[in-house]
Amino acid sequence: MAKFGDVDLRVEDRDFTTGAIFRLSTSPFSDHDIAVSFKDQRNKLVEGSVHINGHDPHLLVRLKLAMPITPTDLLQRTIEAAQRALDIHAVTVSGRALRLDDARREQVLWWRRSKRVTVRYTTYSVSNFDMPPIQAHVLDSNGQVIPSQLPIDPNWHMAFRFYRLSQTSADVLESYRNLWLAFEALLSTAIPIRRITTWQARALYTFARYRKPRPKRESETQWLRRALLAVRNKIRLSPPNEEGVANPDKVFFDRQYPYRNSVFHAKKGRQPRLPGSTADAMYYHDWLFAVVRQFLATETAVRLPGGGMTPYAWGAFWKHQTAHRPPIVAVSEDPTPFESHQDTVNPAGLPICDLTTEFIESMDIVGYEHGVLGSIDTRILTVNAVRSIGCHDGAHMLVREIIPTLTLEHVDKLQVLFALVLENKREPVRTFPS
Repeated sequence: MAKFGDVDLRVEDRDFTTGAIFRLSTSPFSDHDIAVSFKDQRNKLVEGSVHINGHDPHLLVRLKLAMPITPTDLLQRTIEAAQRALDIHAVTVSGRALRLDDARREQVLWWRRSKRVTVRYTTYSVSNFDMPPIQAHVLDSNGQVIPSQLPIDPNWHMAFRFYRLSQTSADVLESYRNLWLAFEALLSTAIPIRRITTWQARALYTFARYRKPRPKRESETQWLRRALLAVRNKIRLSPPNEEGVANPDKVFFDRQYPYRNSVFHAKKGRQPRLPGSTADAMYYHDWLFAVVRQFLATETAVRLPGGGMTPYAWGAFWKHQTAHRPPIVAVSEDPTPFESHQDTVNPAGLPICDLTTEFIESMDIVGYEHGVLGSIDTRILTVNAVRSIGCHDGAHMLVREIIPTLTLEHVDKLQVLFALVLENKREPVRTFPS
């Protein structure tokens, strides 16, 4: 049987065509099997089973999906199935509620196509880039440094609380919700909501004044439209990657406000955005963050710390690396912890096997852009079990990760995907664990 640690992938069960294993935030108290059934974004029925292992902090998802399907689509559906099972588990089983831990960046996927089973293990390698702020000194006529005035802490604004919570959120939609509240606090400070006078109420509600009370303030949509129009010349409201947008205030309202409502409201039939779903989430999140960042500077004189490597430079670096010294994905039975001073890819001398490796640019997964994918037919795999995976350049191990033992009985193809993640230490967060 194919196993990941103590979890059986159950790939030989013909009732299911795909599956996944995700890590949980903590170990549950007992085993549970939960049936799931839902319609995906294409309105297709997804059915399956989720097994929560009481002796291991991992969760097994098995689904009945029509093949072929891309690994990205498979990941989205298995995560949604896992989330729904954990929702049911939280309200039916006593004890702490469970959550997925970094499910989008680290998981085991498997799928059956034309009677052949492929297992893909995905993990990530983080490169922390730090660019300290540049300091400038002013010299007097004698060449002596003139002491700089110490920075003054800004006056507290309630938007700071919402901004801080957006940076500590575990879910991208939770972060977005707090970003919107920060934006709303800043915008209402710059453009307060108007009170409606009697003659204005008569003009606006000529036909409705006998059916409902006259409003004392303008509605939220009236205020938002007016406020966005007032600030559009000092704040860039258009999406970050779109130039020359006519009427950016209208574009912001027409796109962001309906999305905001789907995040803030959960009325049945309104298609609310559920926590844990990331379709389009980072697009709206990054756009709103750019607006909040500008607003903090104009309304509170706060300039968020920043500086680091741009995504373009990160991509150019890896293109150069792969062109001159392409990394090779390898798997091994060697469980020896990785040490940066090691000169060998296999310190314990146990069997190691190189995989056919390709560089993937612009990966279609939230949170990272590039990756290295290794593949091999299990018939020529020279290791009996996989206990560590890594990338090397033929002489030195670049990165290595010890994993729960992965056995591949009844598996025809093994894939290992390394996501190459850039994290600028002084930039706001862009990845979320759940």
